[in-house]
Amino acid sequence: MPIPTGPTQVCRDCRRDLPISKFSRAGRKDGFRRPECRQCQHARSKQINPNYQYTEGSVAARAAHTMTPGEVSKIKTEKIRSQNGECVYCTAKITVSTCHLDHRTPLARGGTNERGNLQALCAPCNSEKHSKTHEEYIVWLVAFGQSAARDRSGEI
Repeated sequence: MPIPTGPTQVCRDCRRDLPISKFSRAGRKDGFRRPECRQCQHARSKQINPNYQYTEGSVAARAAHTMTPGEVSKIKTEKIRSQNGECVYCTAKITVSTCHLDHRTPLARGGTNERGNLQALCAPCNSEKHSKTHEEYIVWLVAFGQSAARDRSGEI
């Protein structure tokens, strides 16, 4: 597929001539775009996985939840202080520069940036938690990974 040179591209699936912005790059930096428009791409994903969710305004909704770096630093400081300088899950020592600000209920699952929905975690716990809610991650830790969390904190 050639690199699009004009302001539009024809979708492989719906055959509509659409603005190039309606086609995903799928992480590519070489100029290539996916051959199907985002709407057809999401329709195909829904066919493959009935649990797939896409909301038309998700990009705008996420932008509405954006915080400034100053706000993030202030909230990290508050959360670390309230958690006695420890990760919620593995009790590893964390600082403002080493912690990740995590959503107890992820934005992708309807959470918000309200302070009550935020917690400070170490990087390994935040990566492992991914898009699980706080409650789901606790269940997961008990079932599969509690020893790994304790290994990170040095308790074992």
